[in-house]
Amino acid sequence: MDARLIVGEGFPPIWLGTTVAPDRPYEVASARLRDASVILTTMGGDTIRYSDSGIYPYQPVGYTPGVARVEPLTTYRLHVRAPDGRVVTAETTTPDTFHVREWLLVDDRTLEVRRRLAVPEFPEEVLAYDSVYSSNRLVYQDGLVEARFDRDGSMAFQMALFSLDDNSPLLIDADFLSEADKASLERQSASPPLDAPDGFVRLPWLAVWYEGRHRFVVYSVDRNWYDLARSINFYAPAGLGFGSNAGDEFQRPIFHVNGGIGIFGSAAMDWTGFTVFPRP
Repeated sequence: MDARLIVGEGFPPIWLGTTVAPDRPYEVASARLRDASVILTTMGGDTIRYSDSGIYPYQPVGYTPGVARVEPLTTYRLHVRAPDGRVVTAETTTPDTFHVREWLLVDDRTLEVRRRLAVPEFPEEVLAYDSVYSSNRLVYQDGLVEARFDRDGSMAFQMALFSLDDNSPLLIDADFLSEADKASLERQSASPPLDAPDGFVRLPWLAVWYEGRHRFVVYSVDRNWYDLARSINFYAPAGLGFGSNAGDEFQRPIFHVNGGIGIFGSAAMDWTGFTVFPRP
């Protein structure tokens, strides 16, 4: 199971699969769970039904996308019944809405504020042409991007970075990476869960591999998301995640899923964007 609710956004698709015997090769098509009954409900009794329409993953039906949105501080329950009768259930309580108070570029030695970064014109939309990318022009390894927010009662935080220009060149020339490794680097990365006791996180340049436009996201995560992220390195593509853990790593993942494995979690988020240029 892979289902993640984001406060303020529409209800997400849900990925469902079955485990495969160790002596069989794993293939997405054969592991996919078909024709399951999938129901998402709130404590108030509202129901969102999901459909296996033949287009993987399962998609919500019976509501208008962009109108029904995930609510803050709300408990959602997920109930999945496979055609053979197996049942998987999970529950998450969404965090409160989350807002980054200031996006800053700070000096990498003194940590003094050099300038305030612009925020998106349309924060509820992921728009590659938002003016925030041209407003926030950064030079590689010149200063550090810092997000300041009210810590409040959040469980933990996670940073994620998305490179938006598919053909932009690499900024790094790391000897420890082979040419094959460099070619396989994903254009997204994420940190482990962070405690951020003082109400800020800083994006290390180690996380920035490419020139061009980037979307920088800070998530305030629920217990389910936090426990899975700190117990398994799913957040680090090719082992190249960034940051430090809020908790210890574990020998076994913490799933919070009854009758199965995976994640049914939730988060609130805020983001900004910037464009990275190589050093002169």
